[in-house]
Amino acid sequence: IQRISTDRLYSHEGPVDLTGARLQFDCWGATYGAARNAFRALLDKMETGGTGWKAFLDTERDAGAEDLDGGQRVFRVSGDFNIWYKD
Repeated sequence: IQRISTDRLYSHEGPVDLTGARLQFDCWGATYGAARNAFRALLDKMETGGTGWKAFLDTERDAGAEDLDGGQRVFRVSGDFNIWYKD
């Protein structure tokens, strides 16, 4: 997980108690299918939200295969989520 940015909301009276953060999540797998399934599970949880927060998928990317030492390959599916929560 990597925080990309944090946004604070304001009204005419000043800051409000709602904050938005943009986070990048990377799901890895030994196969593309495994990485995709991990991302789908993450997406289901994020879109369900929780007490005091809600997430929305902004962008999704397939990175393809990456070679590791020893001849292993891994696959990655990434997504940027906007997550809103009360301060």
